Amino acid sequence: MNRFLTIDQLLFWGFCGVLFFIPFFTSLTVILSILILVVWVCSGRVIRERERWVKEEWFLPVILFALLPWVGLLYTEDIKNGLGFALKSHYWLLAFALASLSFQKYHVKILLNSFLAGLLLTSSITILQFIKIIPMIKGHLGFIKPITFSLLTVFGILLLSFYFRDNNEPKYRIFIFFLIVLLLSGLAINQGRAGYVALFLTSPVIAYNLFGQRSWLKIGIASIVLIIAVILSPVARDRIGMAMNDIKLYYEGNPNTSVGLRLVMWEGAIKIFLEHPFLGVGTGGYKSSMKKFIPLHLSPDIKEFSQPHNSFLYMASNHGIIGVFLLFWIFFIFLKAGWEYRKSLVGFSILSFGMVLLIGSLTDTQIIEVHTGIMFAILMGLQRSLKIDVHNIK
Repeated sequence: MNRFLTIDQLLFWGFCGVLFFIPFFTSLTVILSILILVVWVCSGRVIRERERWVKEEWFLPVILFALLPWVGLLYTEDIKNGLGFALKSHYWLLAFALASLSFQKYHVKILLNSFLAGLLLTSSITILQFIKIIPMIKGHLGFIKPITFSLLTVFGILLLSFYFRDNNEPKYRIFIFFLIVLLLSGLAINQGRAGYVALFLTSPVIAYNLFGQRSWLKIGIASIVLIIAVILSPVARDRIGMAMNDIKLYYEGNPNTSVGLRLVMWEGAIKIFLEHPFLGVGTGGYKSSMKKFIPLHLSPDIKEFSQPHNSFLYMASNHGIIGVFLLFWIFFIFLKAGWEYRKSLVGFSILSFGMVLLIGSLTDTQIIEVHTGIMFAILMGLQRSLKIDVHNIK
């Protein structure tokens, strides 16, 4: 019995480590996630505790979603590229591993706080890099892709706003408000424009949690203040202005910009889907299929596109209508659970991350990104705690 409790502890603290490292250490995040799965399988919990997750509403869509990339390898023209995408489906095993834990023994708030601790540490370092107290790594702020980090930052702000709303202690609220300002400052100097969009769309939720106003006018004003606080940053203004200019250049015939290249990839993905609507071109097949849709004015330095930088178009082009259906099914189950339990910390976390992930998936394939992909799987598995341990999620 003690041996099983030790394994339980290893798994729980392993998940805490994964969540802590998600905002800034890709390699450690992956290594820890693999070690968790090794312990989960070798300890026998994968079989012994299967009853804890096999009856969950998310079990079937997750299994099918994880298997789909492997099925897609059977008919893709690019096995090598496709295998790289298929291997990422191991993220979903983390949902089952986490759901096999006994949530009566562990406070799930520790898991979420582990993520916040890593996020706040990374934001602090990013700010110090920006003011040149700490040197930048590889010539840019932070440690992971700006777009991904900006989305994780907005998710962190949403979580902290829930903490603020859920506690009336003045000193606690001042502390939480300070942490929110810290994350907003980190977002303001981040180059991830998807984060600005996510903040804009979720700002009413943040404003409601912070100010507790039921008046739509007051919530609207508070939301505008939050958005202005970010776009006053020179970095944010430059990135927004650059996006507008990129769109203008694209329609003038120059696709060689960040936004222009995305428009090229999206248009190509739609054409691939229309040619192969049922099954798509197979896992990783987008890369080879996209070659015939390269525009004439594309820079010769850009030789290929491995994925369309949009989660829905990624599924559509590689897996057809079946893949799109499974992605919508996954999101529906996820958001439904979050909405049903939105008054609890875990429920609100699921709902918040689902909204942020949906927004981020419009401009990048966040479902296959290491950081957001693993977070998606972990929060999926955390749904089990909603039904069996309600008193422990507040």
